[in-house]
Amino acid sequence: MVVLVLAESEKRVSDLTEQLKSISPQVEQLKKEKDAAQSNRTENQSKLEASNTAKEAETERGKLQAALDQANKEIDRLKSEVEQQQTNPPVSVSPAPEETLPPPER
Repeated sequence: MVVLVLAESEKRVSDLTEQLKSISPQVEQLKKEKDAAQSNRTENQSKLEASNTAKEAETERGKLQAALDQANKEIDRLKSEVEQQQTNPPVSVSPAPEETLPPPER
């Protein structure tokens, strides 16, 4: 009876060893696929972060461009104002009557 149990145990160990041998390459393949997927995820995460940084930079560039455009409009307005003052000199205003000098005596 002990011999029979021992033989069955050896057969079971032998079967399990064969199963392990057949599964080991599959496990290795799955490890490689997992590592590749992890690497791909890391790469995609880096690309996403770079994309977000680029979007933020583009938003900031837009804000700066709007501020620059506004400043240029103000410069043009001031230039126009100066040119208008140069082409239309100020009109001299006559002094008020009380400020006039009396006519010279003869």
